[in-house]
Amino acid sequence: MQFCFFLASVLLSTISSGLTQAVPPNHDSPEALGHLNATKPKDVWIKTIKVTTKPKAIQEAQCARNIRVPNQQFAWFAVDPTRVNIRNATYGYCFATASKPTSADLEASPLFTSFFWFKEEGMTPTPGVGPVRDPTTGAPGWNDKTGAFHAFPPGTHSNEAPASKPSSKPRKVS
Repeated sequence: MQFCFFLASVLLSTISSGLTQAVPPNHDSPEALGHLNATKPKDVWIKTIKVTTKPKAIQEAQCARNIRVPNQQFAWFAVDPTRVNIRNATYGYCFATASKPTSADLEASPLFTSFFWFKEEGMTPTPGVGPVRDPTTGAPGWNDKTGAFHAFPPGTHSNEAPASKPSSKPRKVS
């Protein structure tokens, strides 16, 4: 019964959010297609593009799993070293852009992760992060289009379920 209620709420949420969520036309999912750990764009490249960021710290999973600008192609996450592994989540600042860097535009930097919404040679082909976490309890789940957190049902989780695409089915933990 509880699972049926969860499934109904997921379907309703998916229908309502899927109609209005800004997803780039060349993507099936708002989550990143790949990532590079310890990598960020060079400052010289950053100065040539339009970047969107929020002044408030967010979870790394939110940066990798949610679209922040129309036709988003790339985002990078700067880790706040004072907020690592807080209730199973790392916090920092997300910078998003519709511009695509080349490999020559990137450099190694230990407190950064780069996320790609396009195929880039050398990237790991996953978002590279677990699910969004409840900031109070650390429970895994996702954010809807309004930013509200929804927990996966007890006994389930999905490390690769997109935070803003609740139609992904969580798997049973054995």
